[in-house]
Amino acid sequence: MLPDEMEAEKNRKIIVAQAEEIEILKRNVRELQEQLNVAYKKLKDNHYARKEYGGPKGEEPTRYGTWESEGREIDF
Repeated sequence: MLPDEMEAEKNRKIIVAQAEEIEILKRNVRELQEQLNVAYKKLKDNHYARKEYGGPKGEEPTRYGTWESEGREIDF
């Protein structure tokens, strides 16, 4: 084998190895994206499932201009 052919074969092996590494990394990224999507869905579901205990009855008084307690109005 000529030196140029040896160098070409060496470069080909390096390229093949790098392509295999890229495929492994792509697969890992897809798996991580799936895990993140599952975690995001769980967080989103938990956010809407939470209930407030001991809070005001009805609409949030600070959003609608009046505190429930003693009818005070406070601007922030």
